[in-house]
Amino acid sequence: GNKYQTLLRGKDMAQAKRYSPSNRYAPGDVVEHPNFGVGVATALKDGSKVEVVFEAGMKVLVHER
Repeated sequence: GNKYQTLLRGKDMAQAKRYSPSNRYAPGDVVEHPNFGVGVATALKDGSKVEVVFEAGMKVLVHER
């Protein structure tokens, strides 16, 4: 949706981090997920989860595990 386009504006796709549950992500990071594609991390949840907005919508992914 529009939020996705807005979040990606000005981001460098070359800086995208491949998603892995063991990596740590911070809000603003560009995340490349094998199923969902490229997204932008928007918020941390519960210490071990990160919200990422993808073209298909927002997903909550495990990180830093």
